[in-house]
Amino acid sequence: VAEGWADALHPDDLASASPGGGAPRGGDASAGLEGAGPSPISGWLLMVPVVSALSLVAGVLLACWSMRRRAWSEKKVAPERWAAMRLPPKVERWCSPRSADPGVAPGADVQQGIHFQLGDQVLKAKVVGTAGPHAEPPSPGGMTHQLEYPGGVKEWVRLDPGRKLLSDDCGNSNVPYETEGS
Repeated sequence: VAEGWADALHPDDLASASPGGGAPRGGDASAGLEGAGPSPISGWLLMVPVVSALSLVAGVLLACWSMRRRAWSEKKVAPERWAAMRLPPKVERWCSPRSADPGVAPGADVQQGIHFQLGDQVLKAKVVGTAGPHAEPPSPGGMTHQLEYPGGVKEWVRLDPGRKLLSDDCGNSNVPYETEGS
């Protein structure tokens, strides 16, 4: 390829292509280049890094778009779960509902109802499982209990039964809660 360009671009052609003209083929090429300004070929050569950068950016954008599309195609969410996530905020609120993990171990407090307040909303849920060292896979981020909300959505939280405080992975921490009947 380089030899083809060398044959196609003769130094005299570069000189004659400059805006100020130049020496004809066979003449003194250096005389035509003095003070003539940049040739169009040199302008194209200056654009090579720009074109390379644009193609790199386009490649990165294409890779990101492909990964996003693959992630959406692999996401399998039941229609009932999507409907539960679209309930009005007054009914229930959560940030990252999780489906039940097969490693949830039934504990002594399973099916215990609790209620707590986030902002101006009082939320009710029941504890449907606890995580322990035998749970495979373990609960995410050190969460200890799995709650189930009225819409059927499940979420892992950290409950401190001694101090009656709840923390979740949405940034809500030390939220006081009450158990049913207390």
